[in-house]
Amino acid sequence: MIIFFQIKFLNPKLLILDGINFKLSFLINLFSFQFPLIFKDVFEWKKEKIKVKNNVNKIKSQKLKIKGSEFEKFVMNNIFDDIPLCFTSGFKHLNALSEKIKLDPRVIISGTQHIHNELAKLWLLKQKYIKNKKLFIVSHGGGHQNLSLTMYDYEHRIGNYFFQWLDKRTFFNFRLPNTKYLFNIKKRIKNSEKIVFVGNELKSYINRISPGPMSISSANTIRDLEIICQNVDKNIKSKIFYAPKKEMINFFFEKLSKILNKKQILPNSELDTHIKQSKLVICTYPQTTFFDAIMSGPTILVYNPKLWKQYKELDKSYKFLKKNNIIFDNPKDAANHINSIWKDIDEWWLKADVINARNMFLKEFNLPPKNNFSDIFKCLKIFKNV
Repeated sequence: MIIFFQIKFLNPKLLILDGINFKLSFLINLFSFQFPLIFKDVFEWKKEKIKVKNNVNKIKSQKLKIKGSEFEKFVMNNIFDDIPLCFTSGFKHLNALSEKIKLDPRVIISGTQHIHNELAKLWLLKQKYIKNKKLFIVSHGGGHQNLSLTMYDYEHRIGNYFFQWLDKRTFFNFRLPNTKYLFNIKKRIKNSEKIVFVGNELKSYINRISPGPMSISSANTIRDLEIICQNVDKNIKSKIFYAPKKEMINFFFEKLSKILNKKQILPNSELDTHIKQSKLVICTYPQTTFFDAIMSGPTILVYNPKLWKQYKELDKSYKFLKKNNIIFDNPKDAANHINSIWKDIDEWWLKADVINARNMFLKEFNLPPKNNFSDIFKCLKIFKNV
C-alpha cells in the first residue's frame, strides 16, 4: 500500500520544478490529480555545494589564505567561489546525489533549476538524454535583450520545448500564458511615501556571460543614483531607499554609503516586499524586476540603452515608453520628472497615454494575465501533450 501510494501520488508524471508561481502550480497539479508538492528540498544544492567546496583542496586553500601572495589571496577570496568544483574534482559527490533522486516523471518543467542548481541540472540531463523524458523550459524572467540569458543557446538545446515571454509561437493552438504572473499580480500598499531604487549588484570582475553590465566598472547604478539624489528636491531625497537584489560586496556597499545613509539601504532578499511598500520604483535594468514593478504601480526605468539593447520588435514600445516618461537614459531627466509628479503621482501614472504605453509594452509579453481558469487548462493541455 505504501509503495502504491508513493508511485501513484508522490511521483508525479508532470513534475514542476520551478518557473510557475505557487498558485498556478497548485491548480495545475490539482487538475492533474497529483498532490501539489514542492520538490525543492529533493534538489537541495545549497548545502551540498558547501560540502563540495569544503572537501576539495581544503588544506591547500587554507595555506594560500594565510601565506599566499596578495594576488593568490584575491583569487581565493573572489574567483575561487566561481570555479565549478562540482564538475571537476567534486563530480563524484554530485553524481552520487543525482542517483539518489528516484522521481520518474514523464514531463519536467523548469524555469531556473536547469541553470542555477547543479544537482537539478545533472539530474535533468540524465532524464532527457538517458531516459528520454520530455523537458519544457519556461522563461523565468523578462530578459528581452540580444543574447539575453541564452548562454550559447543552452536553454534552447537542453529543452525539448523552450518558451520565452516574448515568444508568440503556439503550442497545440495556444500561446502559453505567462506562468510567473498568472493569478499572481502584486499590488502596492496605498499611501506609501517611499521611493525604492532597485540596483544591480555586481562583482568587481566579470564572472559570467551576459547581455548587459558584467562588472561594477561597466555598470551605471551608483552614478545614476548619485545624480538622481543630487537633482531631486530635498524633501524627496530623504524618501529614496536602495533595495538590493543580491548580496553586496564591500566595495559596492562603501560606494552606496557615501550617497545614502545606512537607514536608507534596505535588507537583502526582500525585494518583493520593498516594491509592494513603495510609492515609486526606480529600476536600473529592463528585466524581471521591471515587470514586477510596472504591473504593480508607478515605475520608471533609468538605464543605459547601449548596455541593454532590446530586440528590434520592441523598438516601437520602448519609444512610446520613453515619450511618456516611463523610460529614461539620463538620470537628471528622471530626477526632474520625479520632482514634477511627486505631489500627485497617480495623475501622471493614470494618464491615458501612459496607460497605453504600458499596455503596448506588456502585451508583447502576454501580460497582464487574464486570470481565468481556461488559462490553467491551456497550460495543462500543453504540458501534458508535449
